[in-house]
Amino acid sequence: MKYRVFTFLMSCFCSVMTLQAQDIMVVEKTDNSTLEINVDDIRQVTFRTQQKSVILSSTNLDLMTGFGGRIHIQSGSGNYSIVDNSNPDVATASLEKNDEGSTDVLITGLNPGKTTITITDNETGLTSTLTIIVSDEAKPLTGGSYVDMGLASRTLWASCNVGASLPEEYGWYVSWGETAEKERYSTADYTLVSSGNTWDLTDGYDVACVTLGDKWRMPTQTELEELFTCTWSWEKRNGVQGVRITGPNGNAIFLPAATFKDDSRTAPTESSYGSYWGRTHADPSYPCGSELIFGIVDPYGGWNKTNFYYSMGKTGFVYCGRSVRPVYDIQRQYTDVDYTSFIANPNYDGNNFSWWQGTAFSGLNPDNNAEHFNKNYDTYQTVSGLPAGNYRVGVQGFYRRGNYPDDYALWQAGDNGSKNALLYATTESGTSSVPLVVLSSAALSSSLGGRAASVGEGLYVPDDMVAAGKWFAAGYYKNYLDVTVGADGNLTIGIKKDTLIDKDWTIIDNWTLTRIQ
Repeated sequence: MKYRVFTFLMSCFCSVMTLQAQDIMVVEKTDNSTLEINVDDIRQVTFRTQQKSVILSSTNLDLMTGFGGRIHIQSGSGNYSIVDNSNPDVATASLEKNDEGSTDVLITGLNPGKTTITITDNETGLTSTLTIIVSDEAKPLTGGSYVDMGLASRTLWASCNVGASLPEEYGWYVSWGETAEKERYSTADYTLVSSGNTWDLTDGYDVACVTLGDKWRMPTQTELEELFTCTWSWEKRNGVQGVRITGPNGNAIFLPAATFKDDSRTAPTESSYGSYWGRTHADPSYPCGSELIFGIVDPYGGWNKTNFYYSMGKTGFVYCGRSVRPVYDIQRQYTDVDYTSFIANPNYDGNNFSWWQGTAFSGLNPDNNAEHFNKNYDTYQTVSGLPAGNYRVGVQGFYRRGNYPDDYALWQAGDNGSKNALLYATTESGTSSVPLVVLSSAALSSSLGGRAASVGEGLYVPDDMVAAGKWFAAGYYKNYLDVTVGADGNLTIGIKKDTLIDKDWTIIDNWTLTRIQ
């Protein structure tokens, strides 16, 4: 005898099906068991299931200390309460109506740890439990958690912008390759202007990496373009316009339309235009950053579209302050291995420079760092026995272009051509390098100790080796370079400079080496 077989997933519905004799209906229940119904004379079957819990958009949320997140309540009566928080020292929870009239659970991470939060539907008595894990892996400045959108590349996107703690907040405005906000956004205030600036941003010039730690970074152009494979919709979230980008697995990120800043434009109270930096250098012939743009109105009045648009572009206006939505590098998350121990005396303990070859360092000091003053140099160390693979070389250090007033004047003028000092690495496949960050890039409103010099406008920079050590200890002047080590296992790391500016100064400390395959 031949049967027709119908299979249904039993969830939250009521349905009526008309069947023929000899049909078989198989109902798959949520506990993975099945109920089989053989139809003989019965022609119609009515089946009903009941909702057993409050349905949440997610039952797990990872946050970082000081940041917030939202979980949507997807079904229920609309009348809810939070009845339990197992560890209120870890996170707080509150209920808030969103713009669509439904209810969100608003979570704020307080301290590292784990807590479970129970939400109850006051009309039906149904409950659901939300597990919150809070960590302090990133600095409490920016970021929040990441979202797995089910992308083919496995890219994990941050839930909010650099400088923000919620998805709808604008966050920081930064120029391409700079790592902090500033008062003015003009060519005169841009620090990377140079016809030779044709590299993709390395970690030392990546605002996400510098502020959140080296597992976070700005997205590449390819990663931004992958978002075009997702579903885009224009929406207003808690009063802020922007785009909701939904990935293949249904998870989504919200990008607020924060427009941008230049010498004539300040942040709007409400915008219909978004502009986000990518890490990729977009044109080899001139300074040009990759840029994701979207909106319904061009800020200069050229467009006024009923339907919103989005596209990938490039812009030479690298001095403008734009938004950054970082990504969490899943490869770094799972495969980073610290190989700093392969470097002989990476911190110059005891002022011992004996493992370093080439131009000798000058100057001894209690902070055990190393300097070159008023000279050209090439100082390096060869590391052997490394497994083949991709590595990140790191060192703290800066280059002062002449005396400190000269360096600050060049920095204010946006002169990048005078960045002569290089961090470099050599493997069997060749040599690569990046400029060391300059002294004035970390001019602060107060001294951190040692002998600090005032450069005007109430700002201070280190002016001796002890002061440099204080700035290093506070996390400033980080430089990174990615290289690939071949089968011979050899890597030469060093700093070099072949152009002299009178009284110029280079100082470094705290080398690191990380395998990031």
